[in-house]
Amino acid sequence: MADSRKVAVYVSLRTLLKAIETLEDGLPPRIDTSVFNSFSVPVRSHLLSAFKFLGLIDDDGHIQEALAQLIRDKESRAITFSEVCERSYKEIVKLAEETASQRDLDDAMRVHGVQGATLEKAVRFYLQAAEYAGLPVSPLWRNMRGRSRPTDRARRATSQRATRASQAARSAMPENGYGGSQAERKGDEDILTAEFSSEGSVILHLKSEAAFHPDFVFSIIDKVMERVAQYETKAAPSQGQDFE
Repeated sequence: MADSRKVAVYVSLRTLLKAIETLEDGLPPRIDTSVFNSFSVPVRSHLLSAFKFLGLIDDDGHIQEALAQLIRDKESRAITFSEVCERSYKEIVKLAEETASQRDLDDAMRVHGVQGATLEKAVRFYLQAAEYAGLPVSPLWRNMRGRSRPTDRARRATSQRATRASQAARSAMPENGYGGSQAERKGDEDILTAEFSSEGSVILHLKSEAAFHPDFVFSIIDKVMERVAQYETKAAPSQGQDFE
């Protein structure tokens, strides 16, 4: 039975791993919020709660062997972290192996004292941890590793909208032509390019761990295309003069 005094982890995996890394320079015998002074005040308390839930410290903050091992053996950190999560999420690991539904996962997570927006964050943490440490995940559990990660269909829609935006801008411009636009995903960046006919191009880099939603990407593209069209249909400003 879950310990009702301990709340499931609801910080991001990245934040938790960063907190563990901050202890590499020196591991005190007891952890309190002052150890995490590089984080905001609310996050410090969330991290302390997370360390307790995962069994990295006891209720009084004294470090446990699992935390010492995470700090000591960086090369095997993912393996150790997997063992830590398997102990802390026994019921959820079992559900994953039984191909449980999303509702089953949510209900199991609520037992650990989370609900509403905090429940969603707690579920997201488990899915992030599962990817990092190789924990089982039911195929019926929705992807919550990042915000609005577009599917392949959404990415195709993004490309199609880029073509339409380029064609619309070109039709509204003079005969001297317009190079076009494109949007592509490279690594952790959405790269938007709007080309001038003779003045080079405008390139925007939108950096995010997860791809931006197509509607957001193209609200930016549409604005860029509008400004490019305005520029091409007017005389370019002289050096040192701003373009309104």
